[in-house]
Amino acid sequence: MSNSKRSRRHGTTEQEVALLGPGGPGVPAGTDDGVGSCAGGLTQIQSDVQAFARFATLLAPQPPDAGATAAIVAQGFAAFTRAGCHGCHVSTAFVTPPSPANGVPGGFAFRPYSDFLVHNMGTLGDMIGNDGDSLDQTRRMRTAPLWGLRFRSRLLHDGRAADVPAAIRAHAGQGASAASAFAALTAADQAALVTALRSI
Repeated sequence: MSNSKRSRRHGTTEQEVALLGPGGPGVPAGTDDGVGSCAGGLTQIQSDVQAFARFATLLAPQPPDAGATAAIVAQGFAAFTRAGCHGCHVSTAFVTPPSPANGVPGGFAFRPYSDFLVHNMGTLGDMIGNDGDSLDQTRRMRTAPLWGLRFRSRLLHDGRAADVPAAIRAHAGQGASAASAFAALTAADQAALVTALRSI
């Protein structure tokens, strides 16, 4: 009993160590990889990742923000279109197949505000590529979905933007014209655009 208390003080009980395994060649001590194959030939970590992926897949989309007035949202999306943001952040509805194998509802329409395509973003690009990739290839990035924007505290792939206007201004390459068009909008239209994006 005293040994169990002593090891508990250090964060792991003897029973947990027995379950997790002592470690060994290629298996870190105190990890669940030490238990070997579990159900379906997966380790506990692999099983947990699979369960988390299933959970995330079946999450319902967040409801629209009820606090935004319809007139401001309409003004904002009109400005969004005039600025050309809709060219990549499309409002097209995506519809799930009739009977998806992963268990998500069939025939479900959602609007993530992304074309999910890869675009050359110029200096905004992350410069990550494979050996032999050109500079152009390392500047290509997939259009990020805009839904749920209001739940994010930092924006862009590297978190460099603290708010929507800063994220838009950082667009370069194929997004540069939209950034310039946003800058040319009136302050009221810019604010409405931000409200509209934060409503989805």
